[in-house]
Amino acid sequence: MPHSITSLVVLSALAFTPAAVAHPHDDPSPTDFATQLSHSFRNAAEHIKPSVVRVGTAEAIPRTSSQHHRRGIPFVEGTGSGLIISADGHIATNYHVIEHADVIIVTLADGRQFEATTIGLDSQSDLAVIQIEATDLTPATFARSNDTHIGQWVLAVGCPFGLSQSYSAGIISATGRSNLGLSRFEHLVQTDAAINPGNSGGPLINLEGHVLAINAAIKTTTGTGAGVGFAIPVDMVRRVCGSLIEHGAARRGFLGVQLQDRDPAVRSTLGPEASL
Repeated sequence: MPHSITSLVVLSALAFTPAAVAHPHDDPSPTDFATQLSHSFRNAAEHIKPSVVRVGTAEAIPRTSSQHHRRGIPFVEGTGSGLIISADGHIATNYHVIEHADVIIVTLADGRQFEATTIGLDSQSDLAVIQIEATDLTPATFARSNDTHIGQWVLAVGCPFGLSQSYSAGIISATGRSNLGLSRFEHLVQTDAAINPGNSGGPLINLEGHVLAINAAIKTTTGTGAGVGFAIPVDMVRRVCGSLIEHGAARRGFLGVQLQDRDPAVRSTLGPEASL
């Protein structure tokens, strides 16, 4: 293939003044950087918006309770978030969002509302899948599991305090967090993007609008966000939610090994060189 040739036009000194010359190596101003970042946030938000839903839950309670009534039936109401993961209406959320729900109402970004059915629950990863019968749905785009890096800009999306389609910005503070007591299987992404009650089940996305994790918990002494939030990484979300859709439960491998106290009698059967 022939090399492309760039033509240079030489102008006389009368055709322009030095002040009109653009210097390609001039450093952009701080405002330029801020504007570019702002555009990135906006584009990411627009990309993920149709995939994020509000998950409203209602739990039946005894009629003797002082809680308010809806249609003559007493309910306790809660609000969380969810993420559309398939065009046929599958929605990922947290186990703890719908754990005790008798009724689940999903509100889409365009305002449509549907009652959802539960497809599968997995308390060990704090993930769940529900489904609605709806058309014109936009499934989220998942990032690759190795696209998550400490220091990376992210947006947390969801319905904090019931405020639908809310966005907060931050960075990934750490990866692989475990032993937090949130669920049995923990390998969590930590972020300082503001996460508050109601954000659970919503996505943590990169600046391309691709899902890196599902927001699940915060570490706080006040009950509200303190800059330490945790999210379930995308590889676990895909694996568990896929199993919930296909089997109705999270299927995991099991290694048939069991530990027991050392039996002194066993030592003699292994010979003098054996060490237990």
